[in-house]
Amino acid sequence: MEHGSSRPALGHAAATAFDGFDASTFLQSVNQADGSFVERFVMPVGGLGLEGAPVDAPWLEHVGLYLVIDASGAQAGPRTEFSSLAVTLWADPGGDDGAASAGLGGVGFPHGTAGDIALATGTFVSAALRQDPDLTRHADFTETFVPTRAGEALFGHALDGLTITEHLTTPVGVRSALAVSTDGSTVNLVNGGTAEVELSEAVALRVTPHSLGHALRLQLADELGLSGHSHDDPWG
Repeated sequence: MEHGSSRPALGHAAATAFDGFDASTFLQSVNQADGSFVERFVMPVGGLGLEGAPVDAPWLEHVGLYLVIDASGAQAGPRTEFSSLAVTLWADPGGDDGAASAGLGGVGFPHGTAGDIALATGTFVSAALRQDPDLTRHADFTETFVPTRAGEALFGHALDGLTITEHLTTPVGVRSALAVSTDGSTVNLVNGGTAEVELSEAVALRVTPHSLGHALRLQLADELGLSGHSHDDPWG
């Protein structure tokens, strides 16, 4: 370890095993007068867990993780029906995106997400919604979960065949609704809900400068259509 390094734990990080994590939730949902909606959740990860116990992951001080869920559907009487629901797990290598928030203009991070790495993606398996007598809302979403090529640099093939489930809890105090007079739509916001996220099996995530750099190179290669031009060992 280099003396004076600002991130000593990151330089020699071993693979971190976990099967879930806790997250905070931020939502913008645009609801049309005909009952249709389009919504996005941004969910920064707070800490990792394994078999119900917290996992020590000091690299989270330097590398942020967050989920983004994009969904659409319609309100059909008392039921909410989803036509699409997709999830992406992202890494923020510098941990410098800033604090998430949701507003009329959107939901996201104040410093933007340039340089962030998409690690895994998934699509709709199931969704269930309910509300407590005190008006606290709960949502349970399950999606497939597949690593991107860049994600394999951090996970290897540990995510192959897994699913991911998000258990969201949203009390009244973190919700708000804004009417848009120009088109009759309503924008629903959540700022600071909570979520418990579960993977169907435990996985190992290796976060080092080498693995992050390799992941970023793979992502850039894919964006440039050069996906066949990188062959070094992502877990080297």
